[in-house]
Amino acid sequence: MGRGESGFGENENGSNGESSNSDILPSGISRTEYVRIMLQALHDLGYSRSGQMLADESGIQAEATQIAELRTMIHDGNWDKVIKVIEKQGITEVELQSALFSVRKQQYLELVEAGNVGSALKCLRGSIAKYAVTSSDLHDLSAILLYKVPRDLMAHLGLPDSCSSVTERRRVVVQEVQGCLPASSMLPERRLETLLCQAVEAQKQRSMYFNSLDRSIPLIEDYRSGPDQLPTCRLHAVQSHTDEAWFVTWSHDGSKVATTSRDCSVAIHNLEGKRLVQDCILRPRDAAISQCAWSASDRYIAAIGSSHEVALWDLAAPDRQRAKLMEYHGDTVTGIKWLRSSDEFVTCALDKRVLRWSDRCISDGLAPEEIWQSGCRLHDLAVTSDDSIAVATTEKEIVVLSLAGIIRHRIKHEDSITSIHVSMSGRFLLANIAAKPYAVVVYDAKDGFSVAQRVSGHKQGRFVIRSDIGGVNDNFIVAGSEDGHVHVWHRMTGKMLACVDGHAGSVNSVSWNPRRPDVLASVGDDCKLILWGSARALAQTLMGDV
Repeated sequence: MGRGESGFGENENGSNGESSNSDILPSGISRTEYVRIMLQALHDLGYSRSGQMLADESGIQAEATQIAELRTMIHDGNWDKVIKVIEKQGITEVELQSALFSVRKQQYLELVEAGNVGSALKCLRGSIAKYAVTSSDLHDLSAILLYKVPRDLMAHLGLPDSCSSVTERRRVVVQEVQGCLPASSMLPERRLETLLCQAVEAQKQRSMYFNSLDRSIPLIEDYRSGPDQLPTCRLHAVQSHTDEAWFVTWSHDGSKVATTSRDCSVAIHNLEGKRLVQDCILRPRDAAISQCAWSASDRYIAAIGSSHEVALWDLAAPDRQRAKLMEYHGDTVTGIKWLRSSDEFVTCALDKRVLRWSDRCISDGLAPEEIWQSGCRLHDLAVTSDDSIAVATTEKEIVVLSLAGIIRHRIKHEDSITSIHVSMSGRFLLANIAAKPYAVVVYDAKDGFSVAQRVSGHKQGRFVIRSDIGGVNDNFIVAGSEDGHVHVWHRMTGKMLACVDGHAGSVNSVSWNPRRPDVLASVGDDCKLILWGSARALAQTLMGDV
């Protein structure tokens, strides 16, 4: 029997690939595993002859001949042979059942696509029924017989378009089978590339300043990043209002920024190429505007202020500057956010109620649904990624509700909460605390709203100051301050990375661009909207009179 045919990667000395003391390099890495990964990489890069030379010289194979043949069998669709090889691998019953189910499922799907219903039913009732983990597996696969169009079939399975071809789906089967076999016998695909990417990613994560969408991966030298990746350079500044600006928020596509003001208006500016251009000024009536919010589609924008009303504009309508005014709260409306899954929104108010506004409230004027009533006044609101609603109360508490009004979490504070906000990703909830030492507390919604970070260093006492979280991987916390500065902290460590002076007076609100991690916006009592960018963003921007 030839080398490597009796089992995994047998070398000249009969080693089965397990590391011995003589096989360990000074770095602690197994020489055999090192060579196996290089052999796989050479093959993936198309350098088969070089790989064969390395195999001949080292006496090591990337995989046993039988395992290499298993890959080929799966890619060729030789399902019965694949089953026989898997059954000889000595894996647990659970692993064996999972691997064989993946193989037979793919065989069944291909028979359905080919229109061979008889053979597909035989496969379903025989092999698949034997290996299916749950009855729902059989039910779902039976339903596939209703689909004759491959795209519909893939949609039923919940598979992305990239896996719609037979070749791609067979590759997925290889990965599923591989997950059931020991890594020592079947190398994970592109293992060297994966290890290199992991190493670079770890270097990026160790850098507090990492904030780039550049997908290139440097290998010749270690990855480095510095303060120049933070949005601390002034890109644009405009006098967006005639009185104090209180709130700023980006559209979901990052192309528009909306601000609100004490001057009773909502101002919308477009980022057109390298210029900040005013789109429109929206005025519902003579009442200061405290907040506004974009719908999930960016078609609508809604605003609230020092009144009982909600103002809504359809930005796609010919008369888009005409506001639809809706009054269903019995006191000042204090919080408004759109749901992430639809063009519906929720509001809270000093009347202690949370209301849900459906699309029919917008189109037909129906009354909104009351989903919760508190025992105390409510003064801000935010929506998480799963459309849970976080409400800040005057009783130093944040209550997290379902859309049905069921309380999921209660977060108690010793001090007053002046504002709350959820990151664009929907994962992190931020609360601004107005007591010394002034703080921004970050909660992780994926971890039961546990405290993920607490930062301080800004000034907040008399006024409502709003914060945000953004950048690549939500790496940074940003907040305004009553001393005219914008503060940036590293989320993981809590270290303050920047304190930028830009406004004359209190900086009331900040917002990170959802599409450009190197750009954020701020507004303040000086009536200005300022856009901040990284040094690279500054170099790419045509500077005006700022």
